[in-house]
Amino acid sequence: MAEQSRNSTTGPAEGGTKGGAASGAKEALDQGIAKAHDVQSAATSALDQAKSTAQELGQQARSAMSDATGVAQDMARRAREQAGSAAGALYEQAGTAAGGLYQQGSRAGEYLTRNLEQNPLAALLIAGAVGYGLAYLIHRS
Repeated sequence: MAEQSRNSTTGPAEGGTKGGAASGAKEALDQGIAKAHDVQSAATSALDQAKSTAQELGQQARSAMSDATGVAQDMARRAREQAGSAAGALYEQAGTAAGGLYQQGSRAGEYLTRNLEQNPLAALLIAGAVGYGLAYLIHRS
């Protein structure tokens, strides 16, 4: 009841001001809520965009690693093939050189045999001199 008497004494001008202030506060609150929703929507959008960007970067990184792995495997395969061909070429060269050395040794053996048969006394003197030289070197040290 005291409230009614207070409202009746205040007059219509004051009641209108309180109602205007309340409606202004309500409008400000509604605007604040709308802005909060806008900020929340913008933050959600930014978060979704960040997630999308992170996923794209992850896929690019996986793709780059896959490409790098493929390149490394290809290089290893090429190196293995080149090493195999180089080893084959080296084997052929060693075979050729061994065959040449064998032939040269055979010719040298034939040459010595022929010279020994033709000059047995000279061969005996040379063999004696070589033997004496070796014996001298062994007993000297």
